[in-house]
Amino acid sequence: MSNKKKGTVAASIFTVLLVAGWVANEWNQRLIDEKGLDPSNQILIQGGQEVEIPQAVPFKPREYIRIAPR
Repeated sequence: MSNKKKGTVAASIFTVLLVAGWVANEWNQRLIDEKGLDPSNQILIQGGQEVEIPQAVPFKPREYIRIAPR
């Protein structure tokens, strides 16, 4: 098989998969819109106790190079 033919086959496979994914996404979005399954407008945020987040402490320096007395 020549390199030109291999490139054509690879590009064809890529194109087919890209188009199939695009069509599947559009179909799913239309199905979600038709059935009203989009939960983004139905999410309720419940209030709770205020949780205090612990303050982050910076890393302590490490001794990477040992300085020996001369």
